[in-house]
Amino acid sequence: VEFADEGNVVVFMLGDGVNQIINPWLREHRGIALRATPHGLRMPRSGQSDVWRSWYGRMFLPPANAIHADFGVTFGELRHAAVEASAGRLPSEEAASALELGCSRNLYA
Repeated sequence: VEFADEGNVVVFMLGDGVNQIINPWLREHRGIALRATPHGLRMPRSGQSDVWRSWYGRMFLPPANAIHADFGVTFGELRHAAVEASAGRLPSEEAASALELGCSRNLYA
């Protein structure tokens, strides 16, 4: 995406939660979808040493008591299972399942 070089630019980037939570509703009710920002970003080589890129990001997670539509448990329970699995405190089968939750249905955290 290119931006006009007329000063400061603010860009809002959406995470993959948009694909999992918002887009299904938008597609069904509005016939549109938002695009999640890819995880990789390349800056063009400008050849200038005075070109800078500044980035600040904040991830907003669903409330801990919100129920995940696909799994039927709360996001708090999913997060707790992922933390426990990462720390090696779950049996291997449970750990594998807990760690499969990632940024997309096809990716691992």
